[in-house]
Amino acid sequence: FNTYIEINKPALINGGKEIIHWSERDGWAHFYLFDEAGKLKNQITRGAFHCESIVNVDEKNRVLYFTANGREAKEDPYYLHLYRINFDGTGMQLLNSGDFDHAISMNDEAKYFVNNFSRVNTVPVSVLMDNMGNKVMDLETADLSLLQAAGYKFPEPFKVKADDGVTDLYGVMYKPFDFDPNKKYPIIEYVYPGPQTESVNKAFGRSMDRMDRLAQFGYIVITVGNRGGNPARSKWYHTFGYGNLRDYGLADKKAAVEQLSDRFKYIDASKVGITGHSGGGFMSTAAMLVYPDFFKVAVSAAGNHDNSIYNRWWSEKHHGVKEIITAKGDTTFK
Repeated sequence: FNTYIEINKPALINGGKEIIHWSERDGWAHFYLFDEAGKLKNQITRGAFHCESIVNVDEKNRVLYFTANGREAKEDPYYLHLYRINFDGTGMQLLNSGDFDHAISMNDEAKYFVNNFSRVNTVPVSVLMDNMGNKVMDLETADLSLLQAAGYKFPEPFKVKADDGVTDLYGVMYKPFDFDPNKKYPIIEYVYPGPQTESVNKAFGRSMDRMDRLAQFGYIVITVGNRGGNPARSKWYHTFGYGNLRDYGLADKKAAVEQLSDRFKYIDASKVGITGHSGGGFMSTAAMLVYPDFFKVAVSAAGNHDNSIYNRWWSEKHHGVKEIITAKGDTTFK
C-alpha cells in the first residue's frame, strides 16, 4: 500500500529484551513478538480481524490481554471485545462474549476487569469478571425508566452494502419518537468521512443526542460508515480514500440511502439532506457538488474544504502529498 503507516503503543517486556509490536503488515492489525535487536520471533495474533490495543501483560505467565473487534461471527464487526493469548500465539480466548460493544477496565495485576457493555438499542450493563472470562458479580444496570416514560425510543442498527455491492456497511437509524410507519419522512445523513473514525455510535450513550434531537423535527436521521472511514477494519478498508479525501465516501453514502428507501417505504428518497462538522462539513458540501440531483440540502459546519492547505496531522497523513518525479528520476513532495 502506498499509504501512511499507522502506529500503536508497544509493550516492553522481559526487562526490555522483548517487544510486543502492533502492525498492519499483513493487511490486518495484529501483534508481533520481537527480540531486543528487532528480530521477529513470532506473530502472536493472526486472522481477518482487527486488534485494537494492549490492555495488560502478564510477563510471568507470558499472556497478553488485548482488545479486538471483527472476530466474532454474526456481530457488528466494530463491537470491541477483550481477549487473552499466549506470547507464542497459542491459547487465544474471548473473555467477554455477547453481541454488544464492550468497554473494559482491567486491574494492574490482570486478575479482574470491569466489563461495561451495550448497543445503541440496549440498556448499558456493568459486571465484574475474572481473567478467564468468568463473571464474578453484577455491578450495575442503567435505569432508563424516566427516559422511556418521557417517550424515548431506541435507535435501530442496520446493515447495507457499499456502492461496490460487496462491502458491508454498518449504520444507525434515528426516528421521531412519534414515528408513524404509514407516513413519508425526509431523510438526513449525519456524516463524517473518516479515516480515523466514522460518526456511527455502537454503544448507548450521550453522543447519540445530536441525531436523536434532529429526528424529532420530523426526519429520519441516519449515520452510516463508508469505505475508508475507520481504522478498525482491514488496512484496505481504512486507506480506501488515501489521496482522495473529498469524494471517496460519497458514493457509499448515496448507496445507503437508496437501499434503505427501497427497504422502508416510509423514507422519501426525493427529500435527502446531508450535514456534518469539520470533515463532515466538507463532505456535505462536496455531496451537493457531486450528486446535486440526489442531495437536496446540505448544512456544512466548519468544513476543511481544501486539504492541500489544511493541517499536517490529518490531511497530509490521510490524504497524502503530491509526488513529483523529475526527468532524472529525482523525487520531491509538494
